[in-house]
Amino acid sequence: MLALRVFIFTFCLLPWCFALAQGFLTIESESLFSLRNNFDEELESPFYEFFGANYKSNDQTLNLNTNFGFFIDPVGTAEQDFDLYQFNFQYDAIKDRITVSGGRTSDPIRTIGWITQDMLSLDMHFLEQRLTLGGFAGKERILDIGNFKNQADLVGAHVNYRTQATYPLHLSSKFQHKEYNIQGKQSEQLASFGADKTFATAWSPEVLLSSRYNLSASEAQKIEAGLDLYPTITFINRWRLMTYKTTADYGIEDPIFSIISRGRLNEIMGQVEKHWSPRFISGFSLAYDDYLLQETQRAEGYRGEFSLSYRPELYKINNKYYYFKSYGGYVVGGEISVTRQIFDTNEIFISEDITYYDKVTSAKSVAYNTELMFGHFWKKFKLQLGGEFNSNNSLTYDLRMLAKLSYLDQMERN
Repeated sequence: MLALRVFIFTFCLLPWCFALAQGFLTIESESLFSLRNNFDEELESPFYEFFGANYKSNDQTLNLNTNFGFFIDPVGTAEQDFDLYQFNFQYDAIKDRITVSGGRTSDPIRTIGWITQDMLSLDMHFLEQRLTLGGFAGKERILDIGNFKNQADLVGAHVNYRTQATYPLHLSSKFQHKEYNIQGKQSEQLASFGADKTFATAWSPEVLLSSRYNLSASEAQKIEAGLDLYPTITFINRWRLMTYKTTADYGIEDPIFSIISRGRLNEIMGQVEKHWSPRFISGFSLAYDDYLLQETQRAEGYRGEFSLSYRPELYKINNKYYYFKSYGGYVVGGEISVTRQIFDTNEIFISEDITYYDKVTSAKSVAYNTELMFGHFWKKFKLQLGGEFNSNNSLTYDLRMLAKLSYLDQMERN
């Protein structure tokens, strides 16, 4: 069945060949094979394949895009799987005036939130493309080519406007109607509004505002205000203040909070980033959260993170330390990864992640993750061989052997 799906989808790619008369084609493929034991101490040999392709015509009027992956396990009992993530087109029917798009896509520019859907959209551009009016209709899908039973029917519209100035004001508004095809689920109408503006004053402040409303329930799903400051060209200071309703249906950006919070979550976050040189960057962030733990009880949480990125010649070094604390306990840890280029065709990658956690249930332990990979470049291919070791509360000793083959090709046809 998997082979048939792959064959059918590959056959669907053939019409692309007739469109590639003049343009730029990018093809990317990644194959991953590993040997490991599952939670039942049974041997598994999962094989993953991820494929992506993008075509742009020379005149920039046609864009074709696809991305899919499949999974097989020759040794284990896991079910085979084929997922079509993207398969879409965008065409300027009238250049700089009318754009038509369609296919399977996740398009947060037109939709409210990240939604995978099979859709058709039409955008009209005015005022030298500073004003865009658009609409779409589609069917929400699970990422499975065999699932033709759509989750919901969607229709929506959006407006984007940009003023004519050196530092323009950006305004956006969206409306979306979602009709669920699941018994017991009510339809919903959502609306969102956004604005951002950079001011030509000291520190070049940029103000951002965004909001999302559930018109059906007459409530604000999310409201966010942000301020970015640039004291120098190499120093950035970001502040965010937000409140959002943490339920699984809303598809929030940090879904982990839907586990610990049963209602509205409020957060304030500050971040600084310093570019010491083109090769050395450091960052630090702090966040405070106030969330609903139970119907009458609220709790507090804290997050802190410090990171370093260093790129000396022949090396890539990333280092990060983190701390999380909430009602459920706390987590503290750090990770470091080093990539060393050897001659022009080889590299070594090693990483270590150590985390200590202390739960409110009195569970305490240390979790480890270690990776060691050797890479070899050959023409447009990159072969990586290595292993991964994990130790945590689920698996005391988890050793995996990994093989990864990547392919990247770019072709221009005139």
